[in-house]
Amino acid sequence: MSSLALSLAHSPAQTLATSSRREAPATAAPAWNARSVFAWSRKAMGYSAVVAVAATALAYPLAPALSLPAQVVAHLAIPVAAGVFKLGYVARLAAQEAMARSV
Repeated sequence: MSSLALSLAHSPAQTLATSSRREAPATAAPAWNARSVFAWSRKAMGYSAVVAVAATALAYPLAPALSLPAQVVAHLAIPVAAGVFKLGYVARLAAQEAMARSV
């Protein structure tokens, strides 16, 4: 083997990286407060659902009464609200799982 291959095979960075890896215990508590994430996620889901319904009402049945920029904002608010709802749902699932493990 060449000296370059030997130096790469036994580099201090690899030795440090492999020796510093530790497996977390399976029952370790999360680094975040599950109850506050659960409350935040439920609020995010509720508010985003209200925004999505209001934006849909503004974008479609009430569109003739709105200006073009207001219609654009209403149409853009629908997928944004849906995305916030989905993020809230995933956060809610993670918080529920964390609370179930901590019991």
